[in-house]
Amino acid sequence: MDTATSRGFQVLACSGTSSFTRKKIHKTSFCATYLPARRGHAPRHLITCIRAQERPTWLPGLDSPPYLDGTLPGDYGFDPLGLGEDPESLRWYVQAELVHARFAMAGVAGILLTDLLRVTGVSDLPVWYEAGTTKFSFASTTTLFIVLHNVGRLAMVAMLGFIVQASVTHVGPVNNLMEHLSNPWHRTIIQTLAESGP
Repeated sequence: MDTATSRGFQVLACSGTSSFTRKKIHKTSFCATYLPARRGHAPRHLITCIRAQERPTWLPGLDSPPYLDGTLPGDYGFDPLGLGEDPESLRWYVQAELVHARFAMAGVAGILLTDLLRVTGVSDLPVWYEAGTTKFSFASTTTLFIVLHNVGRLAMVAMLGFIVQASVTHVGPVNNLMEHLSNPWHRTIIQTLAESGP
């Protein structure tokens, strides 16, 4: 029996004679071919067995990178830029994808719910892609703009504070808050920066 291995498939060819035949077949199947008999020889039977690749990939027949071994959900070996080579980065990408997927699911649920309320006549909500230009009765457009604008800026300032705290104290924001509340007059940002200096 002769064995030929191509990307993702293993082709086994055997015959009733001493000669072996290799075939490159791209379909997952089993086939049996009967070759006509030559004069003075017995009929030859050629049987080709094909074993499909062990796991599906994003491009059939393409080998997956070694660090994508199929243990992650939805792993089809797609990483053309090699971003997941570092195990720590790969774990971070997995968590980031989960967060983004949850935001996307919340967005889809919100769009469908408001559209259903609008179509059934329960509420006169605007279509989701026109909601930003609609004037609402509970507040003026200027008020909403100022509130949202200042909340986006406050969130950016808070994020900057988290980054500085993490680099100086090496703990999270809640731990820093608890330490400050335990001694508010002596555990401030000024004392913390002074103690961490050279």
